[in-house]
Amino acid sequence: MKKLVVDRSKWLRGEGGKVSYLLRVGDSKMCCLGFVCVDSGISPEEIEGNPTPRDFISEMWDLIPGLMDKLPKWLYDGEFPTDSVPNVVMDMMQINDSQEISGEVREQELTKLFASVGVEIQFIN
Repeated sequence: MKKLVVDRSKWLRGEGGKVSYLLRVGDSKMCCLGFVCVDSGISPEEIEGNPTPRDFISEMWDLIPGLMDKLPKWLYDGEFPTDSVPNVVMDMMQINDSQEISGEVREQELTKLFASVGVEIQFIN
């Protein structure tokens, strides 16, 4: 199982979807999927200001050599171009951004979702 480390001090969460980004300009905080992109070898500058993986892929797929080989297939259903967002990715975004759940519940739910795609998530700091 692949391991993903999410640093709570850099994690953008619980603020609602309208202000969530893979990497937010200004404070450089990342949503959980931003950590996935960076862990996959994408630079923080490349994901900056993109609200979702689909937005990032649509904007950058022809500008970053080998982009589709770097990203995990579950992030985009393994096919591109696509207008759909995989259900598990939608669920991850909703849990990450929800203002209605506690931090403990958020981490538990994300742990389950990431495990379902073969990723062990670890929260630090």
